[in-house]
Amino acid sequence: MNNFKKNKGNCLKYIILSNRGITITSVVIYIAIVFVVLAAVMRITTYFSNNIKDIADITFESEFDKLNLYLIDESERNDNAIDSIDDSQISFTKGNKYTYNGVEKNIYLNDTVKICENVDNCIFEQKSAENGKIVFVLTITIGNKTKNIEYTLSKTSHEDEKIEIDDYLSGGSLASYYLEVGDYVDYNPDIGTYKVVDGENGSGIDVTSTGYQEFTTETGENSLKWRVLSIDEKTGNIELISATVGQPLSLYGVNGYNHGVDILNDLCETLYSKTAQGVKVATGRSINVEDINKKTTYDYTKYTDYGKVLTYTSNKYYPKLYAVELGSTSNGLNETTKLINESEGVEEGTVNVSGVTNYTKYIGSGTATTLYATNTFYQYIPENYLNTSLGINTVPTGLININSAYWLASRCLKNDSIVAYFYMRVVLQSGSVNIGTHLFNSKAGVKGNTLAIRPVVSLSVNLFDFSVGDGSENNPWVMK
Repeated sequence: MNNFKKNKGNCLKYIILSNRGITITSVVIYIAIVFVVLAAVMRITTYFSNNIKDIADITFESEFDKLNLYLIDESERNDNAIDSIDDSQISFTKGNKYTYNGVEKNIYLNDTVKICENVDNCIFEQKSAENGKIVFVLTITIGNKTKNIEYTLSKTSHEDEKIEIDDYLSGGSLASYYLEVGDYVDYNPDIGTYKVVDGENGSGIDVTSTGYQEFTTETGENSLKWRVLSIDEKTGNIELISATVGQPLSLYGVNGYNHGVDILNDLCETLYSKTAQGVKVATGRSINVEDINKKTTYDYTKYTDYGKVLTYTSNKYYPKLYAVELGSTSNGLNETTKLINESEGVEEGTVNVSGVTNYTKYIGSGTATTLYATNTFYQYIPENYLNTSLGINTVPTGLININSAYWLASRCLKNDSIVAYFYMRVVLQSGSVNIGTHLFNSKAGVKGNTLAIRPVVSLSVNLFDFSVGDGSENNPWVMK
């Protein structure tokens, strides 16, 4: 019995020891497996973490690069400056605006074009560099990454630029580098006086006590301001236009029509040209309808009844000048095979001993056997059709329409079923290219009109001193 108990105890001890051995082995195996799994999980976690970080970096750089390219372009644009700036928005004088919408987390160009998304924060700040140039700072956060970058508007000092570029730019290249249509120019013409005779040899108005209308170049506070109208990028020839209208001119009747274009051009040439050392370096003339049409996309040939020819066997009076105009047809009217367009003049006036200009080549009216009259009337508002694809020659709003009516040195014929009407074209106060009161009609009726002149001046870019000014109204380009 005692032996059995003894052996039983030994058996139990063996079983317990055996079970204890199995448990330790399992634990060791389990621990080893856990370490292997943990190591694998750590490698996978590290892999995905690194890849997520790479993706985040790619997202940041992709969105940042979009905005960065735009801002680099702004900093390199000629004469660009900051117009306004606050934490979430910056706008430039050349027209572009960049706005951060914190709710949408997007950045917009000119409020409509989305150029960046998923932007958590964006701040624009301005500061001045030691060299006086304008610097602005962009701070942008996308995800957990933030970047600060400075941009310098490097082309704000024309004196510095002139040293760098004048050695290799000239003519059209120089003009296109500095100028844009609409820029202001401090142009001062020579002082001139022009007198046009009243009556049939001149403006057609009833003879006044002096016998003429007189005009003198504005000076001092009354001087006209000037803006760039066109730039010839090949030759460097520049055309300026007055920013406001000039003095009023009266035209009346058939001779107002016969002489109108010549009077307007001679008047503007006398008052607004410039000479240097006895050589004319700038030549004035009046604005005409072609100056405006070529800045627009409007097709006047599609206007109702444009080009329509009507014949009149009664009511068949015509201004003598109409005999040589395009639109008059072969009815015995034409005096030449070379017909003039509506903005061409026919003579330089003759100045008498009193300094009064007379025009004598075409006076009065004639009567046709049958009058053939071609309709050239049209009307439109140029600022509704501005051609925005002309580059530096694109006209800004407010250059043509200046809220004042003025003459155009261009003639016009409007026909109806009974009478043909002869006009000078005008720009109305509304900005519409149009016609005023007709000066003559084919029933020999006469009327008159008084409107302001608006001069255009042609000159070379080489007369500009680009070390001074920036083309703004308060800091215009200056002349040498």
